[in-house]
Amino acid sequence: MGADGRVFMWGGSNGANSVQIFAANAGPALPIAAISCGWGQLMAQPPRSGPAPFDWNQPTPKPGQKPAGRPGDGRRVAQQAHHGDADTTIPYQGGPRFGSKIWILDSEPASDKVWSEHNGCTGPLTNPQNTSAEYADKETHRPVQTTAVKWVWTGCPSTAPVEYWQIIGAPHGGAHLIDGRDPFWIVFDFWGRVENATMAKAPSNSPAPPVAGTCSPQKACDFVKALNVAKKGDTVSLVCTATEACTISGMQLGREADSNYVEATVVMQNVLIQNHKVVQAGGLLAIDVGSVTGTNLTFRNGTAGDWGGCVVSFGRFSCTDCVFDR
Repeated sequence: MGADGRVFMWGGSNGANSVQIFAANAGPALPIAAISCGWGQLMAQPPRSGPAPFDWNQPTPKPGQKPAGRPGDGRRVAQQAHHGDADTTIPYQGGPRFGSKIWILDSEPASDKVWSEHNGCTGPLTNPQNTSAEYADKETHRPVQTTAVKWVWTGCPSTAPVEYWQIIGAPHGGAHLIDGRDPFWIVFDFWGRVENATMAKAPSNSPAPPVAGTCSPQKACDFVKALNVAKKGDTVSLVCTATEACTISGMQLGREADSNYVEATVVMQNVLIQNHKVVQAGGLLAIDVGSVTGTNLTFRNGTAGDWGGCVVSFGRFSCTDCVFDR
């Protein structure tokens, strides 16, 4: 509670149920933008449970509703689910939760329909994609080949889509491979689409990136040139004083123009890096197998197609007294 910005949540099993409840109570105190739930849907009954005030078990019927006495502001929340239809722990078909006469689960399809109505989706449920999947047999622990069926509610806002993946024959825990990949790719793909849609709609308070990149003073420009040809094992430095105003604006940093990948060892001090848009990773800087050590750095106005943000690091990144202002 009390978080700033936009919160993305994932949960599995009981954790999925908790995430569903948090999202149903979303508002200024719980600024949840999107959830992805593994094998755990909404409860149909009771309407409320657990510690107040964030104890409503379903979202409001329509977006923007603010019933008296209920927390949250009825905001739309993007929702994705992943559930095996042979789950006997949290049944895909819904019903009593752990045999309870009080706790009753929605079926997975009904749960997703609730979210589609809450988000104001206007179109029908569609099946745009089926793909291969694999899960582990609970008795033999051997892999079982099956199909992941993707269901999508149409007519949803681009910032609040609703979709779910039905894993044919899979037990509790769903698939451990979807389309030959770790199943979390569907989560990050979903969140990426939501964030990109949100950024496309959001007004920018930052200056538009220049058509041609700029840098100053000359040693900052020399640094960029050196960094863009540096290889693994090289060291490239840009150490400026506080009064030099070293700035790199709208320029590629790294050997790959679409990703800003840095493979070298980099040292920077008192530098402003801003206004760079790339296709894939790291809005301003993506550290691949290298490392970046910084002091008094400011990263500003970085956007990216898939992963976004100011810095994406697969290597080592450390920064002292640094500012990240997307």
